[in-house]
Amino acid sequence: MGDHLIRFTNNLNPNPVIGYQWPKYTLSTCKMATYLDGLTPLVTTEDTYRSDAMDYLNTLTLANPI
Repeated sequence: MGDHLIRFTNNLNPNPVIGYQWPKYTLSTCKMATYLDGLTPLVTTEDTYRSDAMDYLNTLTLANPI
């Protein structure tokens, strides 16, 4: 994780020349890198685990604008 952070702060790109390629996040794909314990420490997952909460907040904000 530290290597990705250092590369990102230096180059605005966390990807190494060889190895795991961090996916570019877009609203259409919602792909993100997820750090795990075990033999495969880094995998690509979809950013959908909080979609219900975000939908609720959007509905609440639209119903009660500031």
